[in-house]
Amino acid sequence: MRAERRREIEARMENERAANKARRKHSGFFRLIALIFILTGGAFFYFIFKLDILPMKYLIPAVAVAALITIFNVPALLSSRGRKGRKTSATIITLLCSVVFCFGIYYLGTTYGFLSNITHEEIPTEDFYVLVRADQMPEFDEKAKDEEIEAQVKEILDGTTVGAYRSNDQVYAEARVLLEGLADVEFEFDDTVQDTVGALLDWDHDSILLPVATYEAMKGDGGIQTTTGILYTVKVPMPAREEGATGVNVNKEPFNVFISGVDADGYRSDVNIIATVNPVSHEVLLTSIPRDSYVILPDMTYNNGDPGYDKLTHAGVYGIDELTATIEETFGIDVHYNMTVNYNVVEHLVDAIGGIDVESEFEFTFGEPPYCHFSKGWNHMNGVAALQFARERNAFIDGDMQRNKNQQLVMEAIIKKLTSEKTILSNYKAILDAVGEDLKTSMSSEEITEMIKAQLATMPQWTINKYSIEGDVGYDRCWALGGGYASVVYLDADDINGAIEEIARATLGEPRLPEEPSGEGEQQG
Repeated sequence: MRAERRREIEARMENERAANKARRKHSGFFRLIALIFILTGGAFFYFIFKLDILPMKYLIPAVAVAALITIFNVPALLSSRGRKGRKTSATIITLLCSVVFCFGIYYLGTTYGFLSNITHEEIPTEDFYVLVRADQMPEFDEKAKDEEIEAQVKEILDGTTVGAYRSNDQVYAEARVLLEGLADVEFEFDDTVQDTVGALLDWDHDSILLPVATYEAMKGDGGIQTTTGILYTVKVPMPAREEGATGVNVNKEPFNVFISGVDADGYRSDVNIIATVNPVSHEVLLTSIPRDSYVILPDMTYNNGDPGYDKLTHAGVYGIDELTATIEETFGIDVHYNMTVNYNVVEHLVDAIGGIDVESEFEFTFGEPPYCHFSKGWNHMNGVAALQFARERNAFIDGDMQRNKNQQLVMEAIIKKLTSEKTILSNYKAILDAVGEDLKTSMSSEEITEMIKAQLATMPQWTINKYSIEGDVGYDRCWALGGGYASVVYLDADDINGAIEEIARATLGEPRLPEEPSGEGEQQG
């Protein structure tokens, strides 16, 4: 009997040990679930409050739900006792919430990285190319480090002559000094830019040093890009211009944003638009300026004291600050922010939001592959078509003027699509990926998030108005060409005054005056 009793006791104790072990195992599992919930929830709300992007009408319910789940479920998971069904339901709820938190962390982290990227301030430079004849251009290893490339360039340039044109431009002189610091070179000077390029092609110079602005101005069919190669880029650090009009409350005060659409090289400003934003009246005015507008470059002066005139597109080569200052000088307005956009943004962004609908004034076909065709009237466009629609000018007699109007139509369609709640929520990640590295702005992360938060809070409908400045084609000397002559557009004084008045009306939230009847634009036959 005693032996049997002993065996029963031992069996009972063994069962209790097994049960305790199982309870500890389950208890550890539930504690792990609770820990994951607390960590993911903490990280999620850290990003929420750091970005400050969620309106209160969404933030308060989110905090309340998370608090209730924490109060009712976390204690159940941490308790060593409790009904099995209660723990199971608490486990399911907290796991689902943890998954939601993980997705939220991913999207919020992506947003934080995106804002940091587009608002990152880079040290401004003015760039100069060391050019050689196309048939003398060496091959560089694409994977080579900058130091390795500089060593190869030094070896090529040591003991050679470099052509330059005579100029009292201090930055040009600094570029020559920097090149002399890289290699043992001797400079030979010509009277004009054209003479310098000609001497290179005639083998009188081993290489030449030209401002990027000059190089870009001389590009074209059979131009300098086909007869020369870019051996090296000398970057001269430039002092940042003093900040202009800043300190704007972007949700309560109107402001101007200068938008520069740059070419594939990232230099010439082929799209130039002043966006006047009134956050109170929810109006955006898009004022387009011809790329070849003949304007004063505020920081450029000839040796005799004459102001440096040039095409607006060439001003972009000297940096967004110079371009912005040129706009302020030309229109007498404060430009509060600037934005540089690469052409790639248009294509990728339009695809990310599912295409746009644009009403075309003409039927035409883009002159380069893939030859997109546009009908007169409404057209649904993907990214490639939208970009081609915005770039075409040869199909119209008004050329660049009509292209400016088409660019406004594309931008208007994008803004309307982007400010739709459905588009923002369903394509959020794709929109951020589309912009990527191809957009830079002087707006701060805080200002951008304030605008997004205000839009999400009420989802107001925005009115998009447009104004295009026109002018007459002429031929005049350009700073980027060292005083050489090129085709330019002399802006119409009445159009400039009209633009300033429209910007004033948008700033004050006043209605626009009725437009006077005018003849329609013309299309090339």
